[in-house]
Amino acid sequence: MAYLIGLQGVALMKAFAGEFDREFTFARLAEVRVLLDAADVLGEGLAVPPMSSVDGYDGWAATYDEPGNGIFEIEEPVIHPILDRLPVGLVVDAACGTGRHAAHLAERGHQVHGFDTSPRMLALARAKVPSARFEAADVRSLPLPDSSVDHIVCALALAHVEHLEPCFREAARVLRPGGHLVISDTRGHFIGSTLYPLIKCNVNDDHGY
Repeated sequence: MAYLIGLQGVALMKAFAGEFDREFTFARLAEVRVLLDAADVLGEGLAVPPMSSVDGYDGWAATYDEPGNGIFEIEEPVIHPILDRLPVGLVVDAACGTGRHAAHLAERGHQVHGFDTSPRMLALARAKVPSARFEAADVRSLPLPDSSVDHIVCALALAHVEHLEPCFREAARVLRPGGHLVISDTRGHFIGSTLYPLIKCNVNDDHGY
């Protein structure tokens, strides 16, 4: 019940932000009333324990690259042109998953070193991009020397990290002077959530969140 009403809440927040009209808003409110009226029929539901991102992505790994993952259709047309402009060098694919971007980078002549916390994702990445090197590691603690890589790509991962500062600090540590950090993410998508703050500039023009 809480989950279903929560989904309606997300839709209502989107409507509040101007994405949907008045008719849509009242339709969602009507559905909330139906759910509340059906509480006795729906019952108490099931207790679903939290799942770690490692377990979640291990379970998703086998089907992660299958058609129908709509976020790829949004992200890749934006990110690929950026990656294509990077000077050829050593690139870290942080939270590499199944090696989507690692494969794209390797095809363009980059030396790629991928890191992820999901063993099953890493196994698929190794099979997909045999020329790259893949290891288990967290984006907040990369097993690399200071100033050792030319570029870092981190795609669709930071939404799982509550505090961003350690991620950016680690990227700054391992990047060579003049290197590039390329990030894609849905962080900030859910309006009003403290877990997904938008990255923005503060009054001193420093990047914060």
